[in-house]
Amino acid sequence: MTILVQPQNREKELKTILDGYKKFINHTYWLSDIFQKDGIQNSWGARVGKGKNWSCKIFYSKKNDYDIAGLIDHGTTGLTGIIPNNENDIRKALDENNPFRDKERLSAFLSQDWSSKSWTDLGSRGRGKAIFIASSKEKRIYFDSLRVTDNRYVFGSIYLDKNTKEIKEEILSDEQAYNKIKETFGNNIQSLKDYGTRIFIIRPEEELIEAISKGYIDDFIKSTWWEILEKYKASIEIVLNGKSRKIENSQILPVNKMQIKETYHSGLIKLPKNNELKIKNISLCYLGDKDIPEFYKGISIQRGGMAIERYQTEKLLDEEFSEKIFGSIEMESELESEMHKHEGPEHCDFRWVENPPAIILKIIKQEIKKFAQKFKLIEYEDIHVDKKQRETELNTLKELNDFANKIGLKGLGWKNKKRNVENRDDNKPLRLSFSDFELPGTSPRVEVGDLIKGTYVKPINETDKKIQVLVRIFILNESKKELCLQEKVIQLSNATIEKIGWEEIKISEIYTPGKYIVRAKLISLENINIKGEINYEKGDEIYIASRSFYVGIDPKSKGLFEDIKAQKDLSKDKYIWVEESNSGEGFILYYNLLHPIIKKLIDKDQDSLKELWIREGLIYLLQIRFSEDQSLLKESQKPVYFNEKNLKENNLNVIINILLKHRSIFLWGREK
Repeated sequence: MTILVQPQNREKELKTILDGYKKFINHTYWLSDIFQKDGIQNSWGARVGKGKNWSCKIFYSKKNDYDIAGLIDHGTTGLTGIIPNNENDIRKALDENNPFRDKERLSAFLSQDWSSKSWTDLGSRGRGKAIFIASSKEKRIYFDSLRVTDNRYVFGSIYLDKNTKEIKEEILSDEQAYNKIKETFGNNIQSLKDYGTRIFIIRPEEELIEAISKGYIDDFIKSTWWEILEKYKASIEIVLNGKSRKIENSQILPVNKMQIKETYHSGLIKLPKNNELKIKNISLCYLGDKDIPEFYKGISIQRGGMAIERYQTEKLLDEEFSEKIFGSIEMESELESEMHKHEGPEHCDFRWVENPPAIILKIIKQEIKKFAQKFKLIEYEDIHVDKKQRETELNTLKELNDFANKIGLKGLGWKNKKRNVENRDDNKPLRLSFSDFELPGTSPRVEVGDLIKGTYVKPINETDKKIQVLVRIFILNESKKELCLQEKVIQLSNATIEKIGWEEIKISEIYTPGKYIVRAKLISLENINIKGEINYEKGDEIYIASRSFYVGIDPKSKGLFEDIKAQKDLSKDKYIWVEESNSGEGFILYYNLLHPIIKKLIDKDQDSLKELWIREGLIYLLQIRFSEDQSLLKESQKPVYFNEKNLKENNLNVIINILLKHRSIFLWGREK
């Protein structure tokens, strides 16, 4: 038997890779944009420690026949790992079973679509090297590297053979490498004296030359790397014919740079179902009649200090002013690692239909809506209704959730929420404690005249370092209005004994029927670094703790619908609708008080209003169940409610009739 190795047309593959990038970067200087993005990404990913001594320069020089561009970094590991003699050496180095695979940077650089990097590194597919080759008219690059691990020097070249269409490589080390660079460049270029890596682009494409010469690449770098420029004081320079210019910090991001009132920060957000995955902050800004610079439009999705993608706000909030909102989302390291698994190979987008990206997108959407409501950019808002109408809402909620449970749709209500011991924050060294919080009875329901005791928090510091913090405690009603507030700045040490809040709260007439939350936040007032394990910047929310109580009403029934809420919206298309709740565990049923049909019923006929909510709510529940059962069927699992024949139906009219039929069956049984 003869085994053949299929010939590869690397020239065609190179074009395919470039076409993949061009889908995401739609401007004239797209090649220089991806050159800086992938080049700096590889360099920042190889930094030593946190990058205190890291620097990166993009250069271009033309002198007589000498025409060369490239990139050089310092304060990095260099191209570490084995120095391969053949392709088998590279394969072994990058084998998944190699325990030192993440150190094999040289083999990864020489390979294509292989990688030595772990999920936590910025780049992990080895695809970006193609950009360097594509940037050369000759499709040839040289590189050299002085390695921090063994002080060895390597020099080599990678090029596209125009005859065989193969990518060919040459790699030399130590004395041979020093001789080869002198033979190649003469006295024009000296070997590296500091640890790092250098890439030489031979006869660069005109687009790259122009972007470097005219400064366009500076703007690309600022918009992509604004986070490391701001937080880590990262040193990035452009060197044009020997003259250096520093890349200054962006004046657009972070959003505080704009000095505009309509600015918003979410603070720490834990993902539902997995509290170990956390969004560090969502920052938003509304520019009103000002224009957002082209490269900053949308929400910058950050990972590893780099702007991976800018998600357009028009897709998140269906309002005319949406395009005037921009900002960023930063994630903690565990969530960044998870998101990396769902990232496109070009490092320019995420697969948003998968989780956790889909969950994050919903959270961003919710935060943008909160932001728009806070600054009255949208006309509708949640309305606090009277006691009679609230009782009707809660009765409807119970009936809808009973039906949801019957068809296998269950959310998390107050009675069946379970604390995951592994995900609790009680063991955090910096935290707040509600240890003395005491309701008058066993139920979270209280009445006017009752006392709630111990409505204060105790700040706890189990480290040996004293830190300055702000403790903020407040009470929120269902409309998110603050009823009471206390704040205190303290020097928090392991000997601190403080109570911030109230010894007791008496439920007076100002507490109208509804749910209330006592919430406390621990906020850092300085940059904190404790043994390299606990890191917070000034202004970060270190810890959030909450306790809830209900005045004059019982907690909502458990189920998929978490609540029913009234809004006032002049949009004619807003009648009765459903949105995912902030918890991500269920849904909210909204109704528009300004809609003519609801206006007729609101003051006159609560029973008819309830029937209206029931009929509309049932359709939403059946629609959710239908979609869930379709997903189960695709995964070769047994559907919960609908039969296989119905689930394979593609005709929209037929599907609508199926949903109406099942609603009718429920309503028939309900009346009987």
